[in-house]
Amino acid sequence: MVSYLAIPCLLLLGCTTGSWVLGPPGKGDCNEICEGNGGCSEDTGRRASSNVDDIVHILGTYCKGKNSWNYGQGFSMCTDPTCCNDGSCQDHCSLPTTWPGCKIYDGFAYGDHSRFCPCVSDYDYYDYYD
Repeated sequence: MVSYLAIPCLLLLGCTTGSWVLGPPGKGDCNEICEGNGGCSEDTGRRASSNVDDIVHILGTYCKGKNSWNYGQGFSMCTDPTCCNDGSCQDHCSLPTTWPGCKIYDGFAYGDHSRFCPCVSDYDYYDYYD
């Protein structure tokens, strides 16, 4: 079991409850990632992508670096030790200005990235499978 980062959803994004959960590498379905936490919130994802400055304020503190690389994944972090081929951008976040929806295909960004998913319910701790 691997534990993943959960970040409280703040009022900046117009939500009163909920959290952003960092899923396992390459997993595209935020509904599965947020399972047990009320599912994925499409509204929160859309609001966040319309004002990336707010999401940078929330998620950026967990990122060693930031970029706007868009693999069609929404917000993500490169979590693989081979990020940028040499590991130099591991734990850097991609914060594009588009929200692709709660479900995308698995294996996005060569399987090196983990999605930040907007979950409906508050999240304290959650074990996820590899």
